Amino acid sequence: ADVLPPAGDAMQARLAAIPGLNFADGLQRVRGRLPTYGRVLPLFIDGRRDDLQQLTALIAQGDLQGAERVVHALKGAAGNVGAVRVHELAAALDDALKHTDGTAAERALVPLAEELPLLLTALEQHALAP
Repeated sequence: ADVLPPAGDAMQARLAAIPGLNFADGLQRVRGRLPTYGRVLPLFIDGRRDDLQQLTALIAQGDLQGAERVVHALKGAAGNVGAVRVHELAAALDDALKHTDGTAAERALVPLAEELPLLLTALEQHALAP
């Protein structure tokens, strides 16, 4: 078995402590390669940083199809890194948007708007630390 250096152990401990992140699941998706996972996380952070602003604007404008595209990408990206809570909340919003229910979409956006910034901040603070 591969032995991770101490920095790998520290990173694993930090990631395992992040609420809403299933580190083991995310690591499994990159075939257990911690360096690869470490490269994927900043891409997730940067790629999803503006999603809430976009979703809020698109839903407010009634562009539910546009919002569905954004949340579908968020849902997939969250699943790929093991962000289980964000994935679940994005799936609920995606479902409301697929049913073209703007009111349900607005309601489903609320918990996602609370959870996603918390996850992104935690990842920035803990996953990107040396």
